[in-house]
Amino acid sequence: MKLVCDCGNEMEFVPYEDSEDDERGLLVRKDVKKYEFWAEHDETGITCNQCKKSIWYFA
Repeated sequence: MKLVCDCGNEMEFVPYEDSEDDERGLLVRKDVKKYEFWAEHDETGITCNQCKKSIWYFA
């Protein structure tokens, strides 16, 4: 899976070699230099470190 921002910033999620796909999903590595992943109270979001645009998810 690849995350692509409107500004052109791209990050591919790379699965761990020893991770198995199960009902909880697949463990992946992320590049924190490109995107910031955050959670606070009932909100979760992703922020592009290049243009500072954010995507918010509400739980």
